[in-house]
Amino acid sequence: MIGKVISLPELRETANGTKVASLEVEVERNYANSEGVYENDIFLVTLWKGLAENCTNLCEVNSMVGIRGRMASKTHDTKEGNKFYNCEIIAEKISFIAK
Repeated sequence: MIGKVISLPELRETANGTKVASLEVEVERNYANSEGVYENDIFLVTLWKGLAENCTNLCEVNSMVGIRGRMASKTHDTKEGNKFYNCEIIAEKISFIAK
């Protein structure tokens, strides 16, 4: 996917010392709505290890990036006992297209 960085990643570590960061990317849909406007979707991208470190140092808000990765889903139970599903993108490669 190709999109615009809308929040800077913050580098953190897991309990076992693995580096991880999250990045929010805004992606324009490839079709217009009924008013002729192209809407955007915001995706949470998880970065691991060296990719997390590099992106933390190189990313700037409004940079265009290309991301290759995979979708991952998580399930959580709410206090009321309902299931809540969450999807994220696990980045495998990021290309910086423009700043």
